[in-house]
Amino acid sequence: MSNDVMARLRNHLSDEREALVQGRLSEMGEMTSRRAELARLLEELEVGDPEVLTALRQQARRNHELLEAAIAGIAAARKRLEDVRQAATRLETYTHGGERRNLIGGNGKVERRA
Repeated sequence: MSNDVMARLRNHLSDEREALVQGRLSEMGEMTSRRAELARLLEELEVGDPEVLTALRQQARRNHELLEAAIAGIAAARKRLEDVRQAATRLETYTHGGERRNLIGGNGKVERRA
């Protein structure tokens, strides 16, 4: 039973890594729940090859690092999109006194005339 649970966890971690690398982040919620369930089953057995357990731990750590990198990438993309949106409505500069000043007034739309 222990070897079966370890094999299932190893396969699950490989699938999880593949999903992370491919950017299928919408699957992470379900996969995290499944990983936690497999880890719980493994803890209940309290047996297993220490080398295999160490390899599983390393595999889980790598996946965690990938997930953290994905989260950081999403945050950076979100900030960049906000900066782009803001650039369409604002052009900030500084006055001689060091105060910020928006050079584009109103709604930021350009009036087109024929």
